[in-house]
Amino acid sequence: MLRALGTALLLLSAAGMLSSCDFLSNVLTPPSPPVLGIAETSGILLGDEIFPGTEVVLDASATSDPNGDPFVLEWQLTVPGASATRLAEEYLSGTELRFTPDVPGEYILTAFLSDGELDTREEIRLKTGLEAYWNMDGGIGDSSPGARNLTLTGSSASASGRNGSADSAVQISPADSLSFDTTAAGEADTFKIEPGDVTYGNFSMAFWLNLNTLPAADSSFVTMDNTLVGPAPGWRLEYISANDELSLTYDDIAPMAAVGEFTASQVSAGSWHHVAVTFHQNTGNLKIYIDGSSRALETNAVDLPHVPAPFTIGNNGVQPGFDGIVDEFHVYNRTLTSGEIEELAGN
Repeated sequence: MLRALGTALLLLSAAGMLSSCDFLSNVLTPPSPPVLGIAETSGILLGDEIFPGTEVVLDASATSDPNGDPFVLEWQLTVPGASATRLAEEYLSGTELRFTPDVPGEYILTAFLSDGELDTREEIRLKTGLEAYWNMDGGIGDSSPGARNLTLTGSSASASGRNGSADSAVQISPADSLSFDTTAAGEADTFKIEPGDVTYGNFSMAFWLNLNTLPAADSSFVTMDNTLVGPAPGWRLEYISANDELSLTYDDIAPMAAVGEFTASQVSAGSWHHVAVTFHQNTGNLKIYIDGSSRALETNAVDLPHVPAPFTIGNNGVQPGFDGIVDEFHVYNRTLTSGEIEELAGN
């Protein structure tokens, strides 16, 4: 099929022979296939995060055909092996798609588009694993379906976030903390970020940090650790003042029998830095990322322990916290890829 885009002017001689041809614009152009357009979604957070038990809805009513031809849109859903989630038909027609993920893993939506002459397909990959998302916009509530709100100890103030918007981040001092009690009723079995748990050992955390000043002493940034107050294993992301470094310290046997420190780059004060930590249970790989780049790596089968302790940002009760602003804090029960970390650091 060929489409006309412009006008052709043909001048013929009296004898009927072509004397000149002046194309005012291209006469012919190849046709274009239909284009998938997502007008609205629900049940999806941060672009591709979904949650078992929460219905996902995609409104593809913005799908169109550039040539104005009628088109057909069909969906296919690929689910994790243990999932019983299915669409009503293997290839489901329509511009609205609904399904409810039932187990952790990746769910792949494939859209097949056809206008009768041209076909195209697009994939949308959605993943589970976001345990908590504290965006700090006007408060310390959890924006994910888990509703795991933080508890403030001390005082805090709203601050401009990483993107410059007012009241979109939280500022705390070394005496303050933001914490979530993972040992509370019902949470010990559902807040699955505890390394060492055979099923849910993988985890990641990522956040934006802007220090007002560098700490003068060793200080805690994030703690899930009872070793500081009693004989129990744990880990903490902390600032080591002697080396001017951000490190991750872990204790795999109580009390304080093993400590590993993995050097990260210097974290300068007065500017935003993206900080992330990932851990993979099966391989023991532990990484620290600063501003999207991996600055530390341990591959010697590190065994971060199962930790029945609060998840705390800032002061952990023994170590002071930091003086600065925190924004966009994510916690996952899976190991983010370097590409995913780079994407978070770029947003």
